[in-house]
This record gives sequence, C-alpha cells and structure tokens, in this order.
Amino acid sequence: MAETVELRGQKFATYFISPPPSKPLAVFQHGIGSSRHTFTQLIDFLLASDLQPGILSFDARSHGETTPIDPSEPLDLYAETLEEDLEAIVKYYLDKYSIKAPLLIIGHSMGGNIASQLCKANRLPNVRGLVVLDAVEGYAVQSLSSMPSLVKTWPSSFASLDEAAEWGVRSRQLRSIEAARTSVPGMLKNVDGRFVWVLDLLSTKPFWDSWFKGLDQAFLGAGASRLLILAGTGRLDKDLLLGQMQGKYQLVVFNDCGHFLHEDRPNKVGLTIVDFWDRNAKPPVIPKFGKFRDD
Repeated sequence: MAETVELRGQKFATYFISPPPSKPLAVFQHGIGSSRHTFTQLIDFLLASDLQPGILSFDARSHGETTPIDPSEPLDLYAETLEEDLEAIVKYYLDKYSIKAPLLIIGHSMGGNIASQLCKANRLPNVRGLVVLDAVEGYAVQSLSSMPSLVKTWPSSFASLDEAAEWGVRSRQLRSIEAARTSVPGMLKNVDGRFVWVLDLLSTKPFWDSWFKGLDQAFLGAGASRLLILAGTGRLDKDLLLGQMQGKYQLVVFNDCGHFLHEDRPNKVGLTIVDFWDRNAKPPVIPKFGKFRDD
C-alpha cells in the first residue's frame, strides 16, 4: 500500500504492508541518493519466501517522491535528522495499526548507520534483527573523498528513463538492467521533458561527516542479532574485523556484486536474510498448555 505520510515537516512517500500473525515487520532504510525502489526486488523475494514479513519502506527526505511541506525549507540531511525521521515513521505505523510484531531493520550504505544508531540507542521497540548492507565506517569515509570526482562524470540529465537505466548498468553502478529499470527512475524527476537527479549529491557535502560517524560501534552495540553483508572482504576495517572474530555478528561476503548488492543479487541477499532470521533473530516458540505457538 503506497501512502503519503505527513511527519516532521515532510510529505513522506511510503510503502506499507501489515505483517501477518507471528511474522516480523521488515523496515528498510535506503542510502543517500537512492529511494525506496532500491529494495523492490529484495522485498518481492522476501514476500514470496517463508519469512513473509510485513513491509515498511519509504523515500527519505529530499529523495524520491518525498517533499517538504514548506518548499523553502533548507536542505537537512544530517544523520541525526534522518534517524529521527526513521524513528517517527516506524512509530507512526506501529501506533496506527497497533502492531506488536518483532522488527527486522535493514539499512543499505548510509542507511545502515541510521538503522544501527537507532538500534543501539534502543529507540525502536522489539527489534530482533539488524541487517546492514555494504556499510563499513572506515571504508565509507574514505569513499566519500572520491564522490565529487565520481559525480562529475555522471550525466546531468537523460532523455528517457530507459536511457537512464542503461547508463546505470553501463557505468557499473548496477549489474542488472532489470534492477536499474526498477530503481533508477526513483532517483530522477521530469523537468521540461528531461529526467534530472532528484538530489544533487554535491550539495550534500556539509552532511558527509555525520553519515558514517560511529557506524561500527553502533552496529556492534545494537541490542539485536546482527548481520553484515558486504561486496568484498576488503571493506572490513579493524573494529568490524575484531568483532567478527569475537562472534559478535554474522558476516556474509558476496564477491560477485557491486555496492548495490541487494539489487545485483536480490535472491542471494534475500536467502541470506531469511536464514539469518530463522537462525538468530526469530523469537522462540513458547510452549503453552502442552502445545506450541508462535508469539
């Protein structure tokens, strides 16, 4: 169900499916420059799997179809602001539908830090699982320094959405044309017949220092079962390597993916998440009067 939700001065474009009984609510937080559509194929897989979760995904402020109530509002993409947005949206739906289901929080890239910070601070109720997709503090901070030169190589506009999707694959941003046709349109808007970027990434530079600050410790300190999926072992830094050796979280590495690994290999990522939930995060079956039930 697509819905526009007015919270915190924004008209958030959201997508919500209430969780069936005894199933979790999967909450998705995308990264900078992306949109909720980045998770479309992964969500489709999870819905068809044994996990059968409820779904909550949304476009972050200044992304996708989310717009400010006051168009003159200045750009604010500090991590703290985005954390408060995620908290408000989750609690809005939990309250609206009286949901008591366990939460599975999934964050990609910078969204992994947003999700991890909320979980560590225990600002969301009943979080049983935290999944971070290709986000490591040290690697991410280093990568930010190359963002200006990378973005300057991108076309400023496209004649069509198909052209934009083809560019996404040709530039190796994505590995699948099907995924590109699903997610790239959510990053663009039509202006006078040309498709331009919704968010100018170079305008976000004042917020870069906040995006990944404290990610490793927030992830390791989150009060939930933790899964980190990376596109290459070279991304691991000292804190996460030590934490992995100490068994503090589950690490899975896909070497056949790019940064948007959940778009490049949605089925592999989905299977990994389902297995993680069943093994580590699923609430225990509680015996009652000689029978078993899922609470």
